[in-house]
Amino acid sequence: MARFELRTERLWLRPCAPADVPALEALWNEPGVYRYLFDGEPPTRALVEEVVASSLASFEASAHGLWCVLRSAGGPLVGCCGYRHFHEPPVLELMYSVASACWGQGYATEAARALAEYGFRELGMTRVLASTDGPNAASVRVMERLGMRFERRTPDGHFGETLHYALGPPGGGRLTDPSIR
Repeated sequence: MARFELRTERLWLRPCAPADVPALEALWNEPGVYRYLFDGEPPTRALVEEVVASSLASFEASAHGLWCVLRSAGGPLVGCCGYRHFHEPPVLELMYSVASACWGQGYATEAARALAEYGFRELGMTRVLASTDGPNAASVRVMERLGMRFERRTPDGHFGETLHYALGPPGGGRLTDPSIR
């Protein structure tokens, strides 16, 4: 899975692995994280294991899944970012979560920017999609910092409406960020 590793100016992203389940379970069980990511219900260990297994299968089949976000190689988990299918019918979307102790430091935006670039460059995406529950203002700010544009609202969110955003390569070219290497 080393071929899927990404580095930014401050972060190291690598595919989530079974050994990451305890750290991901701790992250995703933070109330501020599971509120929107898991519709207000803390995920069980079994669900976290299932998400990681599904991500690994997705990397093998389609070169995308979920990446652990670390400050350095071997450092502690600060978040998770990647591509998952959401909604009915399923739509591949960018998702991100960051430990509450790391909120406000730009990690979600930096990791999501790296994954958007990966989507355009490696997956051949012409648009990167993301959505969030209406009240999740922090997630909206991340999408807007990425340059994503609001597309529509749907009434199917756990907390009311879902806000849908999209990013296309600027000027028909590629989204570029020199900090991604």
